[in-house]
Order: sequence, then structure tokens, then C-alpha cells
Amino acid sequence: MSHLLPPPKVILARWGTLAATLAAIGRQEVWWIDREGAHYDDGGGGNMSLLPVQGGRAVLVGYDRGTSRTAWATPPLDLLADAPVWVPWPVLIRRDRERRLGYVYWYEHGTWSRVPYPSEMTDGLENTAAAVLDEQATIELLREVVIDWCSYDSGRYDEHGDVEEPAIVQAARDLLAAAHARRVDRTALTGLLGRLEVPFDPAAGLEAAALAGLVPDSRPPGLPASATVPARRVRVLSDNQLARLLRAAMRNAREIPRPAPPQVPELDALVTWARDHAPAGDGRSALLIMLHDHGAQFVHHPDAPRDLTRSYKLVEALREAGAHRDHGRWFHLRLDTTATGHTVRRWYDSTPDWMPEDILSLPGGLDTEMNRRAPAFRPPWTILLEEHIVYTGPPAPYDTLL
Repeated sequence: MSHLLPPPKVILARWGTLAATLAAIGRQEVWWIDREGAHYDDGGGGNMSLLPVQGGRAVLVGYDRGTSRTAWATPPLDLLADAPVWVPWPVLIRRDRERRLGYVYWYEHGTWSRVPYPSEMTDGLENTAAAVLDEQATIELLREVVIDWCSYDSGRYDEHGDVEEPAIVQAARDLLAAAHARRVDRTALTGLLGRLEVPFDPAAGLEAAALAGLVPDSRPPGLPASATVPARRVRVLSDNQLARLLRAAMRNAREIPRPAPPQVPELDALVTWARDHAPAGDGRSALLIMLHDHGAQFVHHPDAPRDLTRSYKLVEALREAGAHRDHGRWFHLRLDTTATGHTVRRWYDSTPDWMPEDILSLPGGLDTEMNRRAPAFRPPWTILLEEHIVYTGPPAPYDTLL
């Protein structure tokens, strides 16, 4: 499937301009160039690379944590399915393994292509690459670097704002024009950054521009073309499918017999709190909770104590006090109190019936918890936590649960 993106040389010129500008002010961790290609990382889950490849070809690959729905599609989407032989497979396979593959576009014979997926399925390209896919967007970001990143203020204003702003925009245009012509020099960089009161390093900027091939007699980055398609693993289960599978397996599981946990003062403290916060003031209460490494989920009950969430620390302390090196820690707990007594039940290996389907979530840290336990106290569904399951699919009897 072909797509209308600028040619790699144009993208690289814009990228190199940004990299040179940021290198000159000591901010090369956002946009930068190395011998393999051009790279970007916003520090918040968005990253991408332009990888020029021998023969005038290129790959644009990236991921955005908030908008790359392609990375989490159900069923899984193989973004490398139609990739040609020559792409840099080691880089792409590593990104795929690290779950940093939201889009892969490859350029050959004047055309950008990717695997087919619906246009409404966002891949993260717009959120990561906008500044290098449009000339005006590059100029605007260069303006922001001077005015916002470097806090430039000429101190002179008119009805349109800082009187220097048009000159800054023109200097950005001039620097970008020099980049397209592969003629970036100290004068072009200083034209944009020379007005700053903070120190800047033209030599560092020129070094970055040279790595992008934007300085006379410099060469752009590039990778050799791959000769073969290596063996690779392709996911058959999405994260969503795996979570559904685990939920179903835990719902159907049985508890492994284990010794009763010790009587601990943390239970007495929780019982006292639940009685004191009984909704009718008569000591009768019912506290139902799922607790795990990443938080808690309380289940509504007519007899739930008042200010239910205030019990979190007490419940957490009870869970830790009852933790056993071999038997593990429970995930679900139900405590019922009366004015004179209480009953408590814990679920270590399964999801209880009182956990409604409509709010059923998966406990966090399942793999960590199971790895702590002795093998005899790991339920059979633990096999679904093994890394290979998302590539091989679930074994029987779990293969019927999806």
C-alpha cells in the first residue's frame, strides 16, 4: 500500500536541521543523527528513526505510546509482513521485540509503502513525525526552539508580538534552505541562534549537520541492504487477547490447598476498622477487594464499609503480613464482620464468583508473584505467562477459552 510522504532526502534535510540546531544548544537527546540514520525520542513514549538504505531506499519506523493503535491491535497486526528483503531486519526485529513498532514505511522506486491497515487505525506517525513531514512544521519547531526552548525575548513588542519573531522565522527558512542544498555552514546556524543570550556551540551543530550529509563534502548516514529475510517470531495473540485468556483461566481455576495463614495483628486491625465503619452502625460489614502490585479494586456490596478506599493501607498490610515464601500472596479477599465475629477468605490462584464480569480486571504483577512461589503453588494457568505463548498460542485446555 503506497503513501504520500516526502522523499527520504527531504525528510533527512529537515531532521538534520533540527538535529544541528539542538546539538548547538546542547539538546541532542530529542532529534539526533548517527551513522545509521536519524532518530527522535520525545522522552514520553514517542520515538522514531529514519534509516537510509543503500540504493536510495529508506525505512521510516516509529512508535507513539498514546496513538500507535497498530501496536496493540486485536488480532495482532504484523507490520513487517510485506516488508521487502532489503530493509534493516535486525533493527526492525529488535524494535518489534521491545514493543516499539507502531509503523514501518519503506521507500523504494520513488514510493513509500506499508502493510495495509484501516486509515482509522492510528499508527503514531502523525504524533511523532509531523515536524519533518511538513516544511512549515519544521520552521515552526525551529521558531519554538529559539523562543520557547531557549526563552528568547528581544524585549521589543508591537501589536503582533515580539518584533524579532519574523526575523527568527526567516532565519529558520534560510537554515532549512541551506540544509536542502547541502550547504549548512556556521553563518546559517548563527543566523538563527546568534541572537540568543545563552551560549551555543556552532561546531556541535555543524557536526550534527555533517552526520546528516548537509555540510559540503559530507556523506549522509546509511545502512547496507539486507540480502535475506531472517527467521523471526510473529505474534498470534495480542495483549488484549492474552489478558482475556488469563481472566477466563483464573475464573475457571481452583485454589491449590495450602496451610491456613497465620493469625496476625493486621487482620485484627482490619476487622476493627470494618466494624467501626459498618454502614448501619451495627458492626455488620462486607469488604470485597482485589489487591495486587499495582493497585486495588473494591467490589460494591450493600454492606460495604463507609469510606471504603480508606481501608487500602490496612488491606495491603494484611496481604504482606500473610505472605509466604512458598505459598505466595493472595489476590482477592472477602471479609465479613458482625458485632462479635468475622469470617475471612482469601483467593491465591483463582477469581472468585463475587468478582463481577463487568468490572473484572487482571491483577497486576502476575508473573512476578508466580515466580516468587514454590512450583507446587503455581496454578496450571501459569503457563500462559510464558513469553512464547503470544507467538505459539495457548495450549490445551486453554485454547478453547478465547
